Amino acid sequence: MQAWKSGLLPTLSQLDVPSLLSTAEQAKLVKVLTPLTVTAPWTSPKSRTLALTALLATISPNPALVTYTLLNVVKPLFAATPHPRLHLATAHVLARPADTQDTYHYQPWKDHPGLEEVLRWCILNTQVRTTLAFRQCFSPCWFLVAHL
Repeated sequence: MQAWKSGLLPTLSQLDVPSLLSTAEQAKLVKVLTPLTVTAPWTSPKSRTLALTALLATISPNPALVTYTLLNVVKPLFAATPHPRLHLATAHVLARPADTQDTYHYQPWKDHPGLEEVLRWCILNTQVRTTLAFRQCFSPCWFLVAHL
């Protein structure tokens, strides 16, 4: 971990991101940089500053990017192993869990440390002004989250 952490600073210092990025490229950058912006065993104060600077300089948060990130970055990591108490068709809680035999065998999201920071970034960059706006904003995305 220490070797990786020390190699992170030169890599972030040399990061040269083009000014025009597709939504897919921006989502990948969000996935890589957001976990580096928080206090964690794999970051240092300097690496956090560099990652945050790169993120703020290259990413312009918008609803399309947030939706794309949830749908194409976050959801696939959780879709393989939905929670056993989740009814997949309705997103309601089941009274009794479904078959749990393979539920905890392999969970791809565990191979992506810092994924919670990607979710946090999505939530923080969702522009919500009122309760009605909140419902309108999340209605199209609900099944992205509900079927995780």
